[in-house]
Amino acid sequence: MVFNLKWLLVFCASLVGIGICGALGLLHKLWETDSTMISYTILVLYLIVSPFVGWLTACAPSRIVEAYRGACRFVPELMTGLGMLGTVIGFLMMLGPTFGGLDAGNVKAMQTALGHMAAGMAVALTTTLVGLACSMVLQLQLVNLDLARS
Repeated sequence: MVFNLKWLLVFCASLVGIGICGALGLLHKLWETDSTMISYTILVLYLIVSPFVGWLTACAPSRIVEAYRGACRFVPELMTGLGMLGTVIGFLMMLGPTFGGLDAGNVKAMQTALGHMAAGMAVALTTTLVGLACSMVLQLQLVNLDLARS
């Protein structure tokens, strides 16, 4: 019972955090910033897997937990990997078309190049942030699940 309450506390706190981000307009900014939508993929994955981990925590002493344990351990790594993939894509967006035939004397071209660099860097940093944050919170829930099993 205590482990269920711990899971519920972590999950509700994360929902409150997502709600606060939405109220502050950060989710909309994330929508505008991350053109790859990897950040939203990670958030949706978190919102699907986290209640499943809560259900597993409620079933803790049973054999069902063992059946899904490996898959649940894979998801935080997947979230981190998606965040790192977004980082690489963001750097490619930042550096790809920016420097090909760039004339340093053309101010307009330099401003455009800096705009592409900023957009790519924003994708890189937001996907990394969302991937790492969701992965850490889900890892915390999985540690709680492991403690409930024993």
